[in-house]
Amino acid sequence: MVVWDGPLDPGSLVGDRLLADRREPPCLFAPEDSPLPAVLSRPAPDARVVVGLPRPLADAGRSAAHARTALDLVRAGTLPDAPVTWCAHHLTALLHAEADDLTAVIRADALAALAGLPARRRERLTATLRAWVRLHGRIEDVAESLRVHPQTVRYRMNEIQDLFAGDPTSGDRRLRLLIALRAPDPG
Repeated sequence: MVVWDGPLDPGSLVGDRLLADRREPPCLFAPEDSPLPAVLSRPAPDARVVVGLPRPLADAGRSAAHARTALDLVRAGTLPDAPVTWCAHHLTALLHAEADDLTAVIRADALAALAGLPARRRERLTATLRAWVRLHGRIEDVAESLRVHPQTVRYRMNEIQDLFAGDPTSGDRRLRLLIALRAPDPG
């Protein structure tokens, strides 16, 4: 499914192989072998086009829902404002947007050990943990990305391990932590 915002005339695209839904935002169902990819390669300058996840016809509604969510994320500035946005390239953002309440629960649970800290300290430790996970625990790289001394990273990671009563990046905790650190901070 393809949704768009701006000047793209669905009438010019609809043929015997394409189906249009003119609700807001307008949506097209396009089989993979349809002429739509050519249109996507040159959308109007002020149009935004979002391509949903490929699905069988029976699941076209899901593809349209994902595409509409992604368009909302583009409009909100959460996803880059590109002429064409492919949902397949933004699965994590879609997961967070479509499972907002669960993401908030996972975030609160995974970062509970930091919750009682003063805001400034919590922010520093969260940034350190985020860099640690993103850079696979390479101390020099983490220090460089945070613009701190490597010893500061070691000190903060020791503090994090004390707060979490162990390594928060090991085992089953790692996935929840990855989700929590990628989720938008509610405030």
